[in-house]
Amino acid sequence: MANMTKEVMDMFNNPNASKVLATVDAFGTAHVVPHGSLLAIAPNRISFAKLVKGKTWENMEQRKSVSLTAFLPGKPGKSVGYQVKGICEKIETSGELMDKYMQQMPPGLKLAGAGAIRVEEVYDATPGPNCGKQLS
Repeated sequence: MANMTKEVMDMFNNPNASKVLATVDAFGTAHVVPHGSLLAIAPNRISFAKLVKGKTWENMEQRKSVSLTAFLPGKPGKSVGYQVKGICEKIETSGELMDKYMQQMPPGLKLAGAGAIRVEEVYDATPGPNCGKQLS
């Protein structure tokens, strides 16, 4: 297990950051989707919400391994990003995480579920000489 620094947590909690979630199916095919609900809820945990029970949900239930990226694009030399590799610990259709996300949902939208990812590795994804460097 690894811990995210304050900077990494701030990036995942920044509503302006672009966020991506990647999983792999049973055939080894990557499945990559934009995922704005990713939030760092502790130095070693990231939560997420799901609107539908689709391919991402299925992959996380069956294979557990995920890769997450959060970044703020900018002018050359000003872009910042981080990658987290982790394990999907749970997906729930009711409970504390669901309640937390449901409070933030616009009226009329319903969630299929919410879950938590245990952080295993953290990398710098900022363009430049440290891109790809493991941070924890």
